[in-house]
Amino acid sequence: AKSVNLIFTNQSDRGNHVNISGGGVVKYSKNKENAISLLEFLTQKTAQRLYGEINFEYPVNPAVPIGKELLSWGNFKEDKIEIEKIASLARAAQKIIDKTGW
Repeated sequence: AKSVNLIFTNQSDRGNHVNISGGGVVKYSKNKENAISLLEFLTQKTAQRLYGEINFEYPVNPAVPIGKELLSWGNFKEDKIEIEKIASLARAAQKIIDKTGW
């Protein structure tokens, strides 16, 4: 593990790709109140702290500090591409992946 280094790519250009996580409630959910309660729970301080520490993710709740491991990685420039643009390119990207066997 000592020979592995973390790097953030494209720091002098567009920035590093960042994955996102999201949640929502389906319009016709049979358990809408429970679904909303779950989302509210997941955004509370305790849940955000645990989720961040276990999955090494940045908290969505601004009241929750970034975990020690993530802080040790330092700052980086993230790619600001809109999710809609990524979605519009998904089919072409999948074709490339399939063609190359990646």
